[in-house]
Amino acid sequence: MRTFVRLAVAACVLHVVVGVGRSVSAGFPVETSAKPGWCDSVPNVGALSGFGVGLLGAVSGEGRENALVSPLGIGAVLAMLTPGAKDPVRRSIWEMLGVGSNHTESTGTDAAETTPAAGEPAAGATSAGDTYAGDDDRMRILVYGEDDSRMRMLVCQLERVKTDHPKVKDGELVIEHDGGAEVEMANGAFADRRLDLFPAFAAVLRDRFSVRVERLDFSDEGSVGRINSWVDSATSGAIPRLVSSLEPDDVLVLVNALRFRGEWTHRFDPERTAPAPFHLRSGASVEVPAMQADDLPARYREDDGFQAVALPYGDGDFRFVVVLPRAGTAAPDALRRLAADPSWLEVRGFRRSRGSLTLPRMTLDEDVSLLPVLRQLGLESALEDTQAFAGIAAPAPTLSRVLHRTMLVLDEKGTEAAAATAAVMTTRSAPVEDRFEVKVDRPFAFAVVHRDTGASLFVGWVANPLGG
Repeated sequence: MRTFVRLAVAACVLHVVVGVGRSVSAGFPVETSAKPGWCDSVPNVGALSGFGVGLLGAVSGEGRENALVSPLGIGAVLAMLTPGAKDPVRRSIWEMLGVGSNHTESTGTDAAETTPAAGEPAAGATSAGDTYAGDDDRMRILVYGEDDSRMRMLVCQLERVKTDHPKVKDGELVIEHDGGAEVEMANGAFADRRLDLFPAFAAVLRDRFSVRVERLDFSDEGSVGRINSWVDSATSGAIPRLVSSLEPDDVLVLVNALRFRGEWTHRFDPERTAPAPFHLRSGASVEVPAMQADDLPARYREDDGFQAVALPYGDGDFRFVVVLPRAGTAAPDALRRLAADPSWLEVRGFRRSRGSLTLPRMTLDEDVSLLPVLRQLGLESALEDTQAFAGIAAPAPTLSRVLHRTMLVLDEKGTEAAAATAAVMTTRSAPVEDRFEVKVDRPFAFAVVHRDTGASLFVGWVANPLGG
């Protein structure tokens, strides 16, 4: 499988698919965010699956029939905020994500260690008129050092979810992967020209997330178009629009874009796809196009609460996991149990098996404002402090909204999914072989998971496959 990714020259793009080194396209460098050997001693983490299920529960609790979120993408955006956050908000973000919670936090580092040397342009500067006059002393306890365990764990998690063999051809970065799956991830940062961004914060974005801040005039309507154009390019057109408008006091937008394409190792036969009933939580049923397979090799797990099947893509580096609650289980109860035991979505405790599977063919397109959800999941008290992000700029901006848009297409060939997340900062005050049979004909959860790390690229809840 082969995909072509156009590189945006105005903002530095990190593709975790590139994580094998350094490539150059039309003179523009694409680098990994981790130095050689930086991740060697870092263990794999719990893949954000617990955080993802918590998000699903909160989002679906808003009355939505379906929910689709990207824990990895949201985690990347929140991680970009942490270098400029002070405790308790910084600690609250890491605890909510569940990344490195058992590791001791470093004592921090002087801003001078991450501030550009004298005479070197500050990270993110795009013209001679761009300057950063922040008070470096305020950054002393706010900026993470190179040895910080929590940031290192998440950055290395992103590095490990990758596709190898990047090449350059005709001014484009060509990502080839014969394994039947592709992942593209990019981080971007856009700052209003009024923002007095601290050099140390910009340096961490550059050094740890391969992002150089792009300066824009947020009062110009074209700034919204520029951000959306970046998202459109980074998702190869899957998500053409994320930000609808910028408010007068908005000063910084941190963005992550994630795209996944995978072909089933064992494809479904389109000739066998036929209408079948899907039972809604109301007790009614709708007809959905149901894909069907018999004698299907897969990994399988069951107990008195769930049946679960993990279907491989390509050579098996990524898997689609469908978790079907027993009939009669209410959605909140199912999600609560999945949150308490993320092993279901991380493909732990599964065994090799063969059997029959009926699975709805579907398309999901979801758009959600995440800040109320994140407050519910643990950031409420931390975000009350108007100086929570004092390490980003002076005056300290506040987190005003977190935008998240996702799409997923599931069909006989495989899966295509994309997500874009934006954190918008403002200067205003914040608010053993056996057989199985699984018939997915009622609400269910699913996840797209990286095999080696267990990283949850996407997790979802489907109460009505026709819900759009």
